[in-house]
Amino acid sequence: MEPGVKDSGRQKSIKQLIDEGLECGKEGNNAKALEKFDEAIRLDPDNVLALSCRAVARARGGEIALARRDLMRVVELNPDCADCWYELGRLNMMDGRLDVARNELGRCLFIDPAHADAYSTMAALEQQSGRYREALNDISQALLLRPDYPSDLHNRAVVLASLGRQAEAIKVYESVLNHVPSSAGTLNNLAWLLVTADTPSLRDCHRAIGLAQKAVAAYRSGAWLDTLAAAHAECGDFQKAIEIETEAYSLSRPPNPAFKRRLELYRRGTSYADWLDAH
Repeated sequence: MEPGVKDSGRQKSIKQLIDEGLECGKEGNNAKALEKFDEAIRLDPDNVLALSCRAVARARGGEIALARRDLMRVVELNPDCADCWYELGRLNMMDGRLDVARNELGRCLFIDPAHADAYSTMAALEQQSGRYREALNDISQALLLRPDYPSDLHNRAVVLASLGRQAEAIKVYESVLNHVPSSAGTLNNLAWLLVTADTPSLRDCHRAIGLAQKAVAAYRSGAWLDTLAAAHAECGDFQKAIEIETEAYSLSRPPNPAFKRRLELYRRGTSYADWLDAH
């Protein structure tokens, strides 16, 4: 067989293995996907697409160090690949390597200044670092590239609330719900602000109860039950607040001391907002 024909068949086989691996991943069979990507890489150890796909599959399976190794090889082979730097930055952020991740996301944005996902992830990184003004700049850039994108709007509201700009945050959360009325995280966060806002005129415990009930109906977590309990306490229904906060505390793993403190407040007939006002 001619060398060119043999190489063509090999490349076709690699592509088929990658496609099969991606299909296994879509079906939730991560172990089988890894087998396919491993086989493709055995045929071509420097295949950027196969290495990238294997990195994603490894990260999905919790093999962060191995995923990072694959991505480091990818950027060695293709240093001008913005998406590759983005994935590496995102992976290092997940692993708590924030300074490294910041540099890699910055490299991505240097190569592709219109990479909205990189701006959004950088905003989350900066928020995690407590750099809220930088986070606001980054999420604003993401929204310039994709206006009204719900998750970016939600994250902008989170950052605004962290900066104490609660009235603005409430408006942005409202905008998210106009686009995605069932966004449980937004329902919960807006309910929390309507209960705990620094400015009493921004509070609306009755609306907060309705929003928090929808969030809890979607997912009965300790954190979201805590919001619902705070809303009932703010409306003066301390018995209901005690009942819900008790469940919130029992569901929290590890036990959340803030939930226990709020439970004690409700037993004394004090809402969380009243406590905040006094402190």
